[in-house]
Amino acid sequence: MNQLKKDHKGKADTSLILEIVSLYLTKEENAQNTTQWVVATKFSSSGIPIGAFQVHFEKATGDINLSTLVADINSNTKKSILYTSKWPAEVEKSKILFIPK
Repeated sequence: MNQLKKDHKGKADTSLILEIVSLYLTKEENAQNTTQWVVATKFSSSGIPIGAFQVHFEKATGDINLSTLVADINSNTKKSILYTSKWPAEVEKSKILFIPK
């Protein structure tokens, strides 16, 4: 079963939720095998989305590792970041970054 992995390191303020609409992708019963948009939200930001990207789950041969993903949002400075030094091949090159109001 293919799923996205993000190391939460036990810290609520840096934990990310990666989901397709309302499916939590770290639960095995929600494994995907098609191209889907994935939305990253910060756990402690009341569900405010940080960014989105398309993932080709059908091309994955195992778990898609996003352990180096940096995603954060700051409503005060109106800044967002969605970055990793090397995106997995299953993730589309273009991303959507949400800028907070």
